[in-house]
Amino acid sequence: MPMNQLEKSIKNTIKKAFELSRGEEVLIVTDEQKLNIARIFAKTMKQSNAQVNTYLLLEETRPVTDTTPCFEASIKTTDLLIYLLDNRTEEKPFRGRMVDLGRRHARVCMMPDITEEMVKRTFHVDYDKLRDFTHKLVRTLKNTEEIQVTDQKNTEITFSVKGRKFQQETGKITRRGSYGNLPSGEIFTAPIEKTFTGEIYFDHISDFRTGSGYLKFEQGEVTEHKGLPEELEEIMKEKRNRTIGEFGIGTNPKAKPDKGFLESEKALHTLHFGVGDSYGLGKNKANYRFAFLIEKPTMKADGETIMEKGQFQID
Repeated sequence: MPMNQLEKSIKNTIKKAFELSRGEEVLIVTDEQKLNIARIFAKTMKQSNAQVNTYLLLEETRPVTDTTPCFEASIKTTDLLIYLLDNRTEEKPFRGRMVDLGRRHARVCMMPDITEEMVKRTFHVDYDKLRDFTHKLVRTLKNTEEIQVTDQKNTEITFSVKGRKFQQETGKITRRGSYGNLPSGEIFTAPIEKTFTGEIYFDHISDFRTGSGYLKFEQGEVTEHKGLPEELEEIMKEKRNRTIGEFGIGTNPKAKPDKGFLESEKALHTLHFGVGDSYGLGKNKANYRFAFLIEKPTMKADGETIMEKGQFQID
C-alpha cells in the first residue's frame, strides 16, 4: 500500500533526524489529540528495528503537573524520548522535568502542539540545505557585540550575545543529551541580560491565542507591557518570569508564521524573544518561558544588516 504524504514526511524526518540504530529504545509520550501522529512514528520506527514504547496521557488525567516515579524509571532506560502533546500552560513544569530527565539519559525530541497539516508540510523540508543555512547564520552572529532589531511597528531593541552559546535546530537529534524541536529550523541563544533594553511590539505569544501587544525592557527585565493575557500577567509578577531568556531566528522555508507557535518560531522571515527560563544558555532560571514573535523585522549585527524587513541579506 503506497504511503500518504503524512507518512512520507515522517519517514523523511526520522531518517534525517534520529539515525536510529537496531534495538534502540524509544519512548513516545502522547495525548489523545496527537495519537494518530504517534502511531505513524511508532510504526515507522519499528520498521527500523527500534523498540518502541508509548505513554498516553488520557484527557481525564490532565493537566499533568509533575512526573511519577514509574514514568521517571521508564525514561532512564530510553535512548530516544519523543513527546507529542497539546501545549498546555499548566503542564509546563511536567514537560520541563521530562526534558531534563530525558537529556540525562537519552536524546529528546519535542513536538508541542504539532498537527498533521504541519507535519505534512514542514517535515518535508530539505534538511541538508536547512542545516547549511542555519550553521552559516550562527557563524555570522556568534560573539556579536551589539544586535539591533527594528520593525515597522516601532520595535527597537538592542542587546549583546558576546560569549553566549547558540543552539541550532537543524533536525539532527542523534547524540545522547541532545534535544530539539520538530519542525526544525531555528537558532537561539540567551542575550546578555543587562544589555537587553528597548521596546518590542509582538504579533503572537507562545501558548496563548492572542493578538499583538507591547513589552518594554530595561536591562533585561520587563518594566511595562500591554496586550498580555491575565494568566501571563500573573505569572510575570515574579522577576524570574519577566526576565529575558531567549533570542531566536527562524530558518525553515516551509514554516508559516500564522500557525501555532511551534511552527511560527521556525518561519524563515521571523525572529522571536522569550522571557523566563534561559535553558542554561543564560543566567535566568524559571519554571516558565514564553516567547513573542516578530514578523518581517530588520536586524543589524555590529552595524551590518543581516535581515531587511524579513529578507536575509547574507549569501
